[in-house]
Amino acid sequence: MIFATKGQAKIPSSNLTIEGDKFIYNKIISELIVIDDVKYFDKENNIYIESDKIIYNSIILYETKSSISHDLQNLDNSSSLSFHSI
Repeated sequence: MIFATKGQAKIPSSNLTIEGDKFIYNKIISELIVIDDVKYFDKENNIYIESDKIIYNSIILYETKSSISHDLQNLDNSSSLSFHSI
């Protein structure tokens, strides 16, 4: 496991950027956990998410206390959300 603080993770194959205060990466299962002041940018699909916590792997993104917007329109404010990134 790799631990990091305050930074940015770029996933070029999906044109994604995730920013946050704390990062935990589990290389064995290819899972990235980002905690506190999380900002998720999907430039390809024009989606922006703010959250307290995101658990990301190459297929699914899980969130808590989140808001999601698409094309600058607010779509959802949620205490629990599952977003499938294809």
